Amino acid sequence: MPMSLGSSLMLGATNAIPFQPQSLGSALVAWWDPDYGITKDSVSNRVSSWQDRVTDMTLSQSTGSRQPLYVAASSSMNSRPSLQFDTQPQMLFINPAPASIKVQQQQNTYLAVVRGTKDVIGTGGVTTGNMLLSLFSSKVRAHTWYTTLKTQDGLTTVGATTRALVGQMADATTLYPILNGSKDNVGVAIGTPTTPATQFGVGWRGVSTGESFLGHMGDVLVFNRALTSAELTQVYLWAKARWAL
Repeated sequence: MPMSLGSSLMLGATNAIPFQPQSLGSALVAWWDPDYGITKDSVSNRVSSWQDRVTDMTLSQSTGSRQPLYVAASSSMNSRPSLQFDTQPQMLFINPAPASIKVQQQQNTYLAVVRGTKDVIGTGGVTTGNMLLSLFSSKVRAHTWYTTLKTQDGLTTVGATTRALVGQMADATTLYPILNGSKDNVGVAIGTPTTPATQFGVGWRGVSTGESFLGHMGDVLVFNRALTSAELTQVYLWAKARWAL
């Protein structure tokens, strides 16, 4: 669907409401937006909690040294607010995870707008219940809710200083890394579906203190099913206009 950055993505006829993540209805279970729900220290600007726009699920971090930095207008993020994970480890958690995001792995789509890199390469299994959305060794990488899946490095290379919509999406058999509006054609087998009851986190892989996101993070979106190609395109075009991807 060709569209310029200045165009609005419409859902139907003339005068229809421009597309927003909520346009996908009950498929959207969480949307952490840096324009919304931020609790931070008034001096240090370190973020202690972040509520999502859908049901006010709260990511939090009580340890000051592990809190990301709120940046009101980051030049790295199209002069928009962002959370900067500026040292390791920094992370935000929901513990235990609410039922609405404890979805089985074939139903997940996780997306985030990020600009940053990860500088420590790990190859171990993924700790249950932790999530990291980032650029890793200049490739798209995402972790979430898997007990049988090994570390997944996306096949699509992206520049280390590029803003991008990254994430992962699964169908019945395969996990696919996502870069902007496209998923890689080659993924990895997802194994047996699981619905873990442990924590849900953003910014940390959960294996070691060196396995955490470095860079800026904007919108974080969680869907309870695989998106169609058309829906993925809609989300990307919305993010493209919002973040100048």
